Amino acid sequence: NDKSNTVWSDGTTADRSYAWSITKATIDLDGIYYWTGETLYTYDGQEHGVTLVQPEEMPAGITAVTVTGTTGTAAGDYVAKVTFAYDSANYEAPVLADCPWSIEKATVAIPTATVTFVYDGSEKTAVAAVEGVYGVVDGTKTAVGTYTAVAGLLDKSNYVWSDGTTADRSYAWSITKATIDIDGIYYW
Repeated sequence: NDKSNTVWSDGTTADRSYAWSITKATIDLDGIYYWTGETLYTYDGQEHGVTLVQPEEMPAGITAVTVTGTTGTAAGDYVAKVTFAYDSANYEAPVLADCPWSIEKATVAIPTATVTFVYDGSEKTAVAAVEGVYGVVDGTKTAVGTYTAVAGLLDKSNYVWSDGTTADRSYAWSITKATIDIDGIYYW
């Protein structure tokens, strides 16, 4: 600070002040953290989801990673999210876009029914249940009569009929009287 032997370029020797700053750094997550996996599944009772790919070592500024919403079993919409703990004094908040993904309901063929039977003493089934998928009430009978079978999905939150609905299905059906053939047995 030798003001007697040096001068500024404008010929002055007064001390000068300069305002300056260091701004927060941005943590570049591109290609380091990213989502992988299918984003649309069909319900099958198994766990599905997406995965956050992460580097072996966290980049400078990130101190911890918390991931939520990456797995599910039931039909529905999910959102995988990541939250970063970071050095907020020196870095801007790292942000990775959420990853929406879904499990759609499994489609079940609408049952068909046999609507007319002739009595023969054996059990008749107009509409058969499918174990674990849909049940049937009054779909099996033995006696002569008119009946209404009702087929209903057992898990309407995970299954849907092939027409996109979940309402129970009703089927009118009957067992009619048998005709006794007496030809050749009784005669005049």
